Amino acid sequence: MQVHDLQRLRVPATAPAHQGSAIVRELREQSIALSEEPDGEAWIARRAASCLLAPEVGDRVWFVVEAGAPGQQRCFVTAVLEREGDAAARLDVAGAPELRIEATRLTLRAEAQLELQADELRARGRLARVVLDECSSVLRTLFTHASKVTVVGKVVETLADRISQHSKISQRSVEQIDQVKAGTIDYRATCSAQIGAEHALVTGAELVKIDGGQIHLG
Repeated sequence: MQVHDLQRLRVPATAPAHQGSAIVRELREQSIALSEEPDGEAWIARRAASCLLAPEVGDRVWFVVEAGAPGQQRCFVTAVLEREGDAAARLDVAGAPELRIEATRLTLRAEAQLELQADELRARGRLARVVLDECSSVLRTLFTHASKVTVVGKVVETLADRISQHSKISQRSVEQIDQVKAGTIDYRATCSAQIGAEHALVTGAELVKIDGGQIHLG
C-alpha cells in the first residue's frame, strides 16, 4: 500500500465556545428564547442547574454556548443579571427530586410575610420556641400527643359544639368564682360524691328531691 492510497480523514469543524449576556424574549415549556440585541443573534437555551433564580421575560441573563459541531451546540442560561420592574423573584428547582439546605445556623427573614406551603409539612427539632403577638389557626383535624402540657394566659376562651374529655384524675383549683350555666347538669359518681362549703344552698323552683337508702341530716 502506498502512502498516496490512504484517504485523508476529515474532521468536522468545531465551533468555539461562546458566552455573553442576552435578553429573555420568550419562555417555553422546556427552553428559553434569547437574543443578544433586538436584531442580534438568537439562541434557544435551557436553564442550568446552578441557576436557581427562574428567568422571566425581559430579564438580562448570562448564557454559555458549548463548543461543538454546528447544529449540535447546547446553550445554557447560568445566571440572571438584571430584572426591571418589581416582578417577584422565584427560586425554582422543580426538576430536582429533592432539595436540601444544610448549615450550622439558618435564618429565614421576611419584612412583610413568610409563607410555607406543601402537601405535607414536617418539622423536627430538640427544642422549639415560638414568639407571636397574634396567632390564628384553621384546622380540620388536630391530634396532639404530649407528655406534659402547660398553658399560661390571662384569658382563655373555648368555643365548640361538643367537648369530650377523658382522664384518670381531673383536678381544678379556682381562687374566686367557678360558674357553670347549662340547660341540664348531670353529675354521677360510681363511688361517692361530696359537696362541702361554709354555706350550701340548693334551690328548686318546683321540686327538690333527695333519695337514698339512708338520709342523715344535721
